[in-house]
Amino acid sequence: MSEVTVYTLEHCPYCVKAKNLLKRNEIAFKEVRVSDNDVCTRSELQDRTGMKTFPQIFHGNKLIGGFSDLLELEQAQGLKNVF
Repeated sequence: MSEVTVYTLEHCPYCVKAKNLLKRNEIAFKEVRVSDNDVCTRSELQDRTGMKTFPQIFHGNKLIGGFSDLLELEQAQGLKNVF
Protein backbone atom coordinates (compact mmCIF):
# COMPACT_ATOMS: atom_id res chain seq x y z
CA MET A 1 0.00 0.00 0.00
CA SER A 2 1.38 3.42 -0.97
CA GLU A 3 1.84 5.98 1.73
CA VAL A 4 -0.18 9.19 1.86
CA THR A 5 1.98 12.29 2.34
CA VAL A 6 0.58 15.71 3.18
CA TYR A 7 2.79 18.78 2.76
CA THR A 8 1.51 21.50 5.09
CA LEU A 9 2.18 25.06 6.22
CA GLU A 10 1.98 26.07 9.88
CA HIS A 11 -0.95 28.51 9.77
CA CYS A 12 -2.97 26.89 7.01
CA PRO A 13 -6.64 26.17 7.76
CA TYR A 14 -7.03 23.94 4.69
CA CYS A 15 -4.06 21.86 5.87
CA VAL A 16 -5.87 21.27 9.17
CA LYS A 17 -9.07 20.36 7.32
CA ALA A 18 -7.23 17.88 5.09
CA LYS A 19 -5.52 16.19 8.04
CA ASN A 20 -8.82 15.99 9.94
CA LEU A 21 -10.57 14.47 6.91
CA LEU A 22 -7.88 11.81 6.61
CA LYS A 23 -8.04 11.07 10.34
CA ARG A 24 -11.86 10.79 10.27
CA ASN A 25 -11.53 8.23 7.50
CA GLU A 26 -8.78 6.41 9.41
CA ILE A 27 -6.25 6.97 6.62
CA ALA A 28 -2.66 6.91 7.89
CA PHE A 29 -0.51 9.70 6.51
CA LYS A 30 2.88 11.31 6.89
CA GLU A 31 2.91 15.07 7.41
CA VAL A 32 5.77 17.14 6.03
CA ARG A 33 5.69 20.64 7.49
CA VAL A 34 7.08 23.28 5.18
CA SER A 35 8.09 26.51 6.90
CA ASP A 36 6.94 29.82 5.47
CA ASN A 37 10.53 30.84 4.73
CA ASP A 38 11.64 27.51 3.17
CA VAL A 39 11.84 28.89 -0.35
CA CYS A 40 13.75 25.87 -1.65
CA THR A 41 11.17 23.24 -0.66
CA ARG A 42 8.28 25.45 -1.77
CA SER A 43 9.94 25.96 -5.16
CA GLU A 44 10.62 22.23 -5.56
CA LEU A 45 6.99 21.40 -4.76
CA GLN A 46 5.71 24.03 -7.17
CA ASP A 47 7.96 22.66 -9.93
CA ARG A 48 6.74 19.13 -9.18
CA THR A 49 3.01 19.89 -8.90
CA GLY A 50 2.36 23.23 -10.54
CA MET A 51 0.59 24.22 -7.30
CA LYS A 52 1.40 27.24 -5.14
CA THR A 53 -1.20 26.46 -2.48
CA PHE A 54 -1.20 24.09 0.48
CA PRO A 55 -1.83 21.40 1.46
CA GLN A 56 -0.31 19.29 -1.27
CA ILE A 57 -1.40 15.69 -0.90
CA PHE A 58 0.26 12.67 -2.50
CA HIS A 59 -0.59 8.98 -2.62
CA GLY A 60 2.80 7.46 -3.22
CA ASN A 61 4.22 9.57 -6.04
CA LYS A 62 0.80 10.48 -7.44
CA LEU A 63 -0.48 13.98 -6.72
CA ILE A 64 -3.99 13.95 -5.27
CA GLY A 65 -4.12 17.75 -5.06
CA GLY A 66 -5.24 20.01 -2.23
CA PHE A 67 -8.01 19.89 0.33
CA SER A 68 -10.80 20.49 -2.21
CA ASP A 69 -9.53 17.63 -4.35
CA LEU A 70 -9.37 15.34 -1.32
CA LEU A 71 -12.90 16.28 -0.28
CA GLU A 72 -14.19 15.71 -3.82
CA LEU A 73 -12.51 12.32 -3.88
CA GLU A 74 -14.14 11.40 -0.56
CA GLN A 75 -17.58 12.42 -1.80
CA ALA A 76 -17.20 10.61 -5.12
CA GLN A 77 -15.52 7.35 -4.09
CA GLY A 78 -14.90 7.32 -0.36
CA LEU A 79 -11.30 7.69 0.79
CA LYS A 80 -11.04 4.11 2.08
CA ASN A 81 -11.79 2.91 -1.46
CA VAL A 82 -9.00 5.07 -2.87
CA PHE A 83 -6.31 4.63 -0.24
